[in-house]
Amino acid sequence: YVCDPANAWYLQDPERRWMGIDHFLGILRGYAEDYGQRVLMLGSSMGATACILFAELAGLVLAFSPQVELRRGQGRFLDGEILDRFEGQL
Repeated sequence: YVCDPANAWYLQDPERRWMGIDHFLGILRGYAEDYGQRVLMLGSSMGATACILFAELAGLVLAFSPQVELRRGQGRFLDGEILDRFEGQL
């Protein structure tokens, strides 16, 4: 189970910088590396967003209703560079 305590689409790290993708990717890589392609990622809404962001670590991803359009939605307050990095990871 993975949760983003900042509720910021896994974009914010614990130091409140916008390096969350790298932060969470590192944590998940540590858990997933011993399992190879036997990793399943399953999520809905923001959890589905995480599944897509970190899909490179999984053999199978099921993402239901991911929140990926942040520019016109709840993420419109974010800096363009942050949104560009988010969209590039998707």
